[in-house]
Amino acid sequence: LWICASRVTARLELRLACWAAAAWTLFSLLSTLSRGAWLGALVACGLWAWLLRKELGLQIRHVVWVLLGATLVIAVAAYASPAVRTRISVFLDPTELSASTRLDLWKMALRMIGERCGWGSGLDTFGLISPRYETELFHLSTGGASIATYAHNEILQIGVTMGLLGLLAYAGLIVTAARSALRGVAEASGSERVWLAGLVASGVALWVHAQFNF
Repeated sequence: LWICASRVTARLELRLACWAAAAWTLFSLLSTLSRGAWLGALVACGLWAWLLRKELGLQIRHVVWVLLGATLVIAVAAYASPAVRTRISVFLDPTELSASTRLDLWKMALRMIGERCGWGSGLDTFGLISPRYETELFHLSTGGASIATYAHNEILQIGVTMGLLGLLAYAGLIVTAARSALRGVAEASGSERVWLAGLVASGVALWVHAQFNF
């Protein structure tokens, strides 16, 4: 959205302020150490650029400059925060504690859905039925504390609690919203199109994040 603001303002000082705010937002995003937030931001920015590929007149040199700028901010964040360096180093490591715990939760959720034949257990009941599905490995990875109160994945959470009918309704909602949003972007022009594309991308960022965290 900061990038959108920089595109629709003609004043140089406001444009520079927007880019500074975008850089600070990226720094703050890195500080969250959340894979879901990082992936959501990457997917959202890519989608926004694709929706506005004609308006932006994207060329290779533009992509290179953006990547160089993002790399600079990431380097500063990594230099300033040991935690960021640690997260970057284990970002794609499935054996890292938070990653392995989520994988265990997702496997548990799939077993819950399968054993209940897709009927669902009822709203907000994940934590009530999870103890019987928690494995010894899961307890070891969490230090013996049971934290399986939700699936850390919106789709699986709905599948467990609302069943296949709930998932069908959820899919209908997502598809309908996506079609309406893309139609709105296609029919808009000028600054309105830039803002609509940004709002669509923001919604996608939130959806991606919801597949890792609530």
